[in-house]
Amino acid sequence: MSPDRSITDAARDIFEIHAERWRTGPEDLGSLFDECAEQGWHLLAIPEEHGGLGGTVRDLVGVLMAAGGSGVSVPIAEAHGACHAARISGAGMSEETAAGHVGAGLVIGDGQEEDGRHRVLVPWGRHFRAAYVLAAGGPSLLPLTPADLSLGENLVGEPWDVMERAIEADGTAEQSTAVLTRWTLLSCAKVVGAAKAVAELTVSYANTRVQFGKPLVKFQGVSTLVADVLAATKLAEASLDHALCGVDAESPHTTAAVSAAKVVCSTVAGDISRKAHQVHGAIGVTREHGLHRYTRRLWAWRDELGSEDRHVGVLGNAVAEGGEEALWELTGQLDAAGFRGAPA
Repeated sequence: MSPDRSITDAARDIFEIHAERWRTGPEDLGSLFDECAEQGWHLLAIPEEHGGLGGTVRDLVGVLMAAGGSGVSVPIAEAHGACHAARISGAGMSEETAAGHVGAGLVIGDGQEEDGRHRVLVPWGRHFRAAYVLAAGGPSLLPLTPADLSLGENLVGEPWDVMERAIEADGTAEQSTAVLTRWTLLSCAKVVGAAKAVAELTVSYANTRVQFGKPLVKFQGVSTLVADVLAATKLAEASLDHALCGVDAESPHTTAAVSAAKVVCSTVAGDISRKAHQVHGAIGVTREHGLHRYTRRLWAWRDELGSEDRHVGVLGNAVAEGGEEALWELTGQLDAAGFRGAPA
């Protein structure tokens, strides 16, 4: 099953307009955020009876891939995380959540502070009025004010805000895990979109840039780098599709499959960026060239929502608990219908 092309194409058109506008000036993250909220893309993959648009997870992934492929930043995944949390926690969709004014946050660190408060990362927090914070006791809806937040940025300049708050969650750890799994899947989608854009730029540059009388791609060392970038991009894309198959089939191992995709995408993001810059040489590190719009995002997004080590631990626990069947599913034994277990 493929994402709805009309939704993906509409998203790409809007993203490209903003990306072109920003090539000659600073990025206006707020204006794109407002436009996406009006489109309601954060409501994709939320059933209509729960206040959503009734699309599929693949539709939502297509939108996030388009964002990564256009080299733009927008908190669609965070706003969707709030919608997903509201639905599965039983709280229901409020007007503010449906309008895209509520985001998602994540408790960071090993535990609570001495005064009972927790450190909470709220990506794009300054653009939201509240956030569903994912804690061990379930998602907890907390209001946000400028005074609550310590403002920060990640490598690409996206708001990376932190607050310290007491959390009284009323839910289950499984609910928080479900929301975090969906959020992580969408983060992988951004990485895959950006990786595909980097691969296209790299192939184009290697084929058109002439050195010593012939295109760069004719040199064995350069052609090897290009091949590595293409192979790594395909690997990331395959890992994302494998995780989506788990979502489609409602596999019990979906969380582990998403962690597998996260490990792959985070690992190849650095490799793709490094080798693409090697091919481009000095021009690739200039602001005038578009490569940095994607590689800086790959470097920033690879660290979102947990390191590779954390997600490798999730994989190990899934195999330890699920045995041979889990191992077969997580290594990609798929048929046309989705996941299957070990052969008889």
